[in-house]
Amino acid sequence: MMCLLPLSVMAEEYTDKETQLVYEIQTWDEITVAVICPSPLVSGTVDIPSRLGGYRVSAIKEGAFEGNAGIKSVSIPSGDPAHGNLTLGLGCFKDCKNLKKVEIGSNVYFQQYIYPGYGPYMGQLQFEGCTAIEYLYTDSNLASVGIPVDNLKTLEFGDHVTAIWNVSDAGDGVQDMVNLEKLTIGKNVKTIGEHSFRCSAKLGAITFPEGLETIGAGAFEKCSNLTFTLPKSLKKLDGGAFCDCTTLTSVTIPGGVERIEDMAFAGCYKLESLTVEAGVTDIGKYTFGECIALEEINLPEGLLWIDASAFANCHSLTEITIPSTVEEISEGAFANTSLTSVVSFIKEPFGIESRVFENENEAGEWEFTTATLFVPSASVDKYRKTYAWSRFSKIEDMAGGANGITLQECEPQGGKRYYTLDGRQLSAKPTAPGVYVVGGKKVVCK
Repeated sequence: MMCLLPLSVMAEEYTDKETQLVYEIQTWDEITVAVICPSPLVSGTVDIPSRLGGYRVSAIKEGAFEGNAGIKSVSIPSGDPAHGNLTLGLGCFKDCKNLKKVEIGSNVYFQQYIYPGYGPYMGQLQFEGCTAIEYLYTDSNLASVGIPVDNLKTLEFGDHVTAIWNVSDAGDGVQDMVNLEKLTIGKNVKTIGEHSFRCSAKLGAITFPEGLETIGAGAFEKCSNLTFTLPKSLKKLDGGAFCDCTTLTSVTIPGGVERIEDMAFAGCYKLESLTVEAGVTDIGKYTFGECIALEEINLPEGLLWIDASAFANCHSLTEITIPSTVEEISEGAFANTSLTSVVSFIKEPFGIESRVFENENEAGEWEFTTATLFVPSASVDKYRKTYAWSRFSKIEDMAGGANGITLQECEPQGGKRYYTLDGRQLSAKPTAPGVYVVGGKKVVCK
């Protein structure tokens, strides 16, 4: 990376009469570049050129436009990847109070402030005090660069961006984008970092690029109008990523996500439908807690662990089918639900906590669910002898007739998973006549 203030063999100043931009022409080691200097007469729209004549523009000096209330828009070109970044000096646009639009090209570097004896300042100072910014486009990876986002309405990331982090962290913590309405994520983004868009309550539908692999902790927490579809490429979904996204009504978790981390969708109280694709092995603590409208859950074969309180306080949940591969269900996993039917394909039941299926009454006392438990034929006695499965007042053989499950004609089930009575999951609607389990209920296909 080329230094902002190199030891120059030759330096001379030049003013462009048309743009009023002031340049310092610097030459060392037979390399000549142009550096933008303090330019007090500049106003309106400022388009920084990538070259001045035959010279590459390599930097904007510290404080070059500081306090300039006449600047409304600024466009910063891409750096030259063959020769280094274009460097933005400290405070170069500081306190441009009327700056509303900022465009940043690729290969742009924000100079860091170094505290003597301590290292880099957590935030940056290039746009400090520019509180009127409404539009920001960047084609460079920016991490905690301290851009004020109080009034930011549109945020766009270009195709050179591979990772998104909260651009507003100025060293005093994350600044919420409370007025953000439109977000465009570049097609090559692999990572969205923690808290990147937290509390963007005005943000509506967004599109995640196919290729996105990680969504960090709290990345979209409290985005109360957010809607989206998760891409098949997703591999990591961190804690609280979509916590309190209260407009979300359905979600499908791609199979590449091995573990859905704690509280990822907690408090999504309009979430009605959940599909977890094959490949997911763990559902974390309170992952879907307080999803009070959740009625339908499709869990895949291959799931191993349902962690503590994973579906606690899902008051509308009446049926659940537990795949045969599950090895652990932790305390409170289905506490405070309205279960009437639990279908378990686990052939060798293991001990579980008593409060996995308990509900708290108005007196604060815990009562075991009154739901009927349906299990494989050869496992009925095993369930009746295994705590706390044994606390179900009704444990029925799922293959021994209706046993309280309503039989009906087999109809299209809108994406629900079909199981054979021995717990084998079908990849599509069954074509052969017989009795199947769908959403915890037996159906007859003729």
